[in-house]
Amino acid sequence: MSDRRRRNVAAVIGICAIVAAVGLATAPRAQTPPPADPADLVLINGRVLTVDTADSVAQAVAIAGGRVAAVGSTDQIRARIGVGTEVIDLHGRAVTPGLIDTHVHFSEAARLFSVDLTDASITRIDDVLQRVAARVKTAKPGEWVSGAGWDEGKLVERRYVTAADLDKVAPDNPVWLTHASGHAGFANALAMKMAEVEG
Repeated sequence: MSDRRRRNVAAVIGICAIVAAVGLATAPRAQTPPPADPADLVLINGRVLTVDTADSVAQAVAIAGGRVAAVGSTDQIRARIGVGTEVIDLHGRAVTPGLIDTHVHFSEAARLFSVDLTDASITRIDDVLQRVAARVKTAKPGEWVSGAGWDEGKLVERRYVTAADLDKVAPDNPVWLTHASGHAGFANALAMKMAEVEG
C-alpha cells in the first residue's frame, strides 16, 4: 500500500474514532427499564409447590392484584420487582397455594346449642333422658334437639339409648344423639319419620 493510501486510511479511522467518541459522549446513558408489570409482592428463594399437573416445584412467585402473576426461578421473578414491590426472601421455606377449605366441622359448632352428655355424672339412661327433657322444655314443638357424648359403656344398664327411650321425653321434637365415638347416632321416632326411615 502506498504512503498516500496509508495516510488516507489512517485519517478515515481517526475520523470514525472521533465521531464514535463524540457520539458516546453526547448519547443519553442507557438505563435499566422498569419491569413491564411490577408485582405487589414477590417471594424468592423458596420451594413453591405449584400443584400443577406435573407437581412442579418453583423457586419464586410474583403476586399482583391479589393473584399469582408469575411463577418461576428466583432470577426470572426478580424481573417483576418494581419500586413498590414487597420482597420476601423465603430462605428455602415452602409455599403452597391458598387453601379454601378451612376444614371446619360445622356440626361440632352445633354442640354449643346441644345437650352435653359427656360429663361423669351421667351414669344411667335416666340421666341422659333428664338432660334431653330439660332441653325439650326450652324448645318449640317440632324444633330439633341434639346431643352428643353418651357412651353405653359408662352407663349402668350397658345398653344403647333407644328411640322408645327418647319418645318418652320428646314426643313432639325430633331428637338426635351422637355417640361419644362420633361414629353412631340414635334418633327418636319423630326424627326417623322426618328422615323417612321405617321402623
